[in-house]
Amino acid sequence: MDSAAEIGIVCSHPKEAKSLASILKSAERERFSLFGGYSGILEGYRSVIIESGVGGDRAYVAAKQILGIYKPRIILDFGVAAAVHPELSPGSVFFAQKVVDLSDFISKWKSVDPFFHSASGAPEKFERRDLDISELFLSEMGRLQGLSFGTTGSADFILSDSLVRKELFRRGIDLFDCESYSVIRAASENGVLCMSLRGVTDRGDETALDDFQKNLEQALSSAVDYLRRVLEILSDFI
Repeated sequence: MDSAAEIGIVCSHPKEAKSLASILKSAERERFSLFGGYSGILEGYRSVIIESGVGGDRAYVAAKQILGIYKPRIILDFGVAAAVHPELSPGSVFFAQKVVDLSDFISKWKSVDPFFHSASGAPEKFERRDLDISELFLSEMGRLQGLSFGTTGSADFILSDSLVRKELFRRGIDLFDCESYSVIRAASENGVLCMSLRGVTDRGDETALDDFQKNLEQALSSAVDYLRRVLEILSDFI
């Protein structure tokens, strides 16, 4: 693929990238320095998918590579995540209205209570950095019935603790993953429209790791279905 794309997509897990590659037309494997991925035509749009691996730092670098090489009009953060809001369940698909960097929150709590035994270790004051998703997107996304909306929080942390989940929800977080903030930050720094769409695999509690494996395929299938519907209504932006 030549160095131009309309949509740039960042995924962290190999199965996330493969779920999108399976619906690409004229799909090709790509190599992006440190990362692998795919290119092709996604619902009529020239697209490139990069597999960053887990973690915010890797996702940020991966997004910057796509932005620098392919200059897409839209960056998409795509994959799966853990539910924080009690009304979200595995199989839900979530569109972020806002993404929040929770690295400072998690690190301060961990420094006081390494095993997160008590909510008293959770800081009430911490450096909270928020990024809003384009209102243009949000007004259009409201047309998609069944799609959930809210705030995604990110940190390099595996959410598998009911106490941590409860404290995140108390601070206005609805969904948790490792990479969304970093991807949206990279796009925002480059002045590129961005969005985050993720399927829910688990509830971020003590069964999260087992639930992730059990629900991964279904969560990705649902997220891919919604992405196709999203792209149908985004022609004015691409």
